[in-house]
Amino acid sequence: MGGGATTLRTIGPDAPALTLEDGEVARAAMQALVKGELNAYYPEVLISYATGRREGDAPGCGPGMLYCKRICELLEANNIDTFSGLHVPAGTDWKVFLLKLNSRFANCKVLIVVVSPALYESIPCLNEIFDALTSKKGVKIIPVLFENPLPRSDDQWTKVQADDLKAVEMLTRVQKDFGSLNCIPSPPGTVLEQPAVVDRVIAMVCEHLGKPPPSAPSSE
Repeated sequence: MGGGATTLRTIGPDAPALTLEDGEVARAAMQALVKGELNAYYPEVLISYATGRREGDAPGCGPGMLYCKRICELLEANNIDTFSGLHVPAGTDWKVFLLKLNSRFANCKVLIVVVSPALYESIPCLNEIFDALTSKKGVKIIPVLFENPLPRSDDQWTKVQADDLKAVEMLTRVQKDFGSLNCIPSPPGTVLEQPAVVDRVIAMVCEHLGKPPPSAPSSE
């Protein structure tokens, strides 16, 4: 399932379990999109996602990786370079993502956040959203809703401990500012139920980057 072009009509929480091979194929496809050396690659669009491993999925695999992969494929089809956790090769610290998001050399202008229940269990995703919100370069955040229902605020990022002041700061800021952003599509709808709305996401990114609008619908 991880190989070839992913379609939003064939992925989701009820899709067949993902194997280790599916995961490796998906990662290889995304890593092949990195232009030049990883350390010198600073694209304008980053995607934050949580894997969302289900019962039956292989370790490190889940529908979230396919949601991310499809968004990357659609952006790349419009000549927009991307980066996500899928692009990070084995043996490389995942925090390289943060350097491409919010560092002296970062060129990130848009962070697309794959919204699902798993997002609210992921501390790395919390960190990524916080860094986008606090970036001095002004990163536009686009939340894209893939799965419902979402947890209430008291049930979000429950691994954060009260005595971890940095994590509490991140949690408070993200729940306040990210939590106030409208998702695409509007709840209770999801991208999986309304796949055509992904074209709005691509169009928003193109407009923000000053690029021509998509030449054709995604045919989802």
